[in-house]
Amino acid sequence: MQLSGGRLPKLLKRLVTDRRANFAVMTALSAPFAIALCAVAVDQGSLFTERRSAQALVDIAAITAAANLSKAETAVLLTLADNGLPAAEIDNAGMRRPTPAKPTVSVVQGRYSATAALGARFQAGQQPYNAVRVSLREIGTLYFGSALMAPPVIGTTAVASTSATAAFSVGSGLIEVDTTKSAILNAVLGGLLGTSLSLKVMDYEALAR
Repeated sequence: MQLSGGRLPKLLKRLVTDRRANFAVMTALSAPFAIALCAVAVDQGSLFTERRSAQALVDIAAITAAANLSKAETAVLLTLADNGLPAAEIDNAGMRRPTPAKPTVSVVQGRYSATAALGARFQAGQQPYNAVRVSLREIGTLYFGSALMAPPVIGTTAVASTSATAAFSVGSGLIEVDTTKSAILNAVLGGLLGTSLSLKVMDYEALAR
């Protein structure tokens, strides 16, 4: 079928102005972008959840290391192994890139001062040690974006300190009561209590025990 020169512009104008099935066309055009945005949102949410879990794990590891300063690295590795990271390796220099199978962790001892400036409260390597800084680096998980980009590295750090405390107690005990002293004890305790007492030696020994 041949179209005359005047009929073709009319058909093009009708095609442009026709609004039927606009929703279907817009859906078909926007669907790829919507799916891509959903994929990005899922990956970002997953990475955020992984980072929160890693931060909680590093906090626990730092607290455990601070309680065992003489064996800080061993305490950190045991804590990570007990919480699902048995293959973590010590990398205090931070030069190795972690792999999905082997996260890296650095354990640095130092001194923590709560009165110092916010960025200088932990001094690495300063003795006497009273704190530990634990840094964990692991590969994040991408469910949809792995075909377009490499999984990112999730890094978390925690500092925990310990303080030396001393405690003592003072007490006194009655070892033995002389049979001739019961009257004196009755008078003394009765005066303190504001009443009269008539306790025997066996009563005092029971109180002492």
